[in-house]
Amino acid sequence: MCHRPLRWTQTQYTVGHVSATAELVQILQTLPSFLWIALAFLVVAWFRPQIATRLESLSSIKLPGGTEAQFNAAVANAAETKNIAIPSMAQARLARRAAANATVFRGARVLWIDDNPNGIAAEKQALQALGVHVDVAQTNQDAIRLLGLRSQDLLISDISREGDPGAGLKFLSELRSMQHPEPVIFYIGHVDPERGTPAHAFGITDRPDELLDYVMDVLVRRRG
Repeated sequence: MCHRPLRWTQTQYTVGHVSATAELVQILQTLPSFLWIALAFLVVAWFRPQIATRLESLSSIKLPGGTEAQFNAAVANAAETKNIAIPSMAQARLARRAAANATVFRGARVLWIDDNPNGIAAEKQALQALGVHVDVAQTNQDAIRLLGLRSQDLLISDISREGDPGAGLKFLSELRSMQHPEPVIFYIGHVDPERGTPAHAFGITDRPDELLDYVMDVLVRRRG
């Protein structure tokens, strides 16, 4: 019996070559992701002692005794007034963040526009405990006057006031037309998630803890 030598045809070679090339490309595409993951593990393992020390130092940052007590009491009172529960861990995180940015708060100025100053007393006390100067205006006209007297780092405003359910939004529009760039945070009775954040506003919330986080965000960016 005569056996013919096995020969690859051009078609077979081409198919095999394409298949091998495709597999090689796939390997090369996935290889970098594995390398990055491996590198990340190596970095974490190498700097683990330093990272642990840094995290421990951050967790130990606290406001001065009297200041922290005043701040926490004010936040708790604000939550009670709003009938909102703030978990103890969230409250502690808020205090640690405030402590970590203590120098940012001292001397900062906030203009708060609300036609019911008694309703924001606790939140105002929380900011004042951190060294923030808070000016309160009950009308748009008062707010414009105060802005003309001194610069402000940010504005906090309600939306419905003076019998106008959209007074705060109109005020924001007026501010921008007057070339006032100050960030504006809306603090209202109830947030409708479907409406989102009003145009040109930094944020909107009905929670005192979220309000303070927003204030910290603004002040860190502007004064940090």
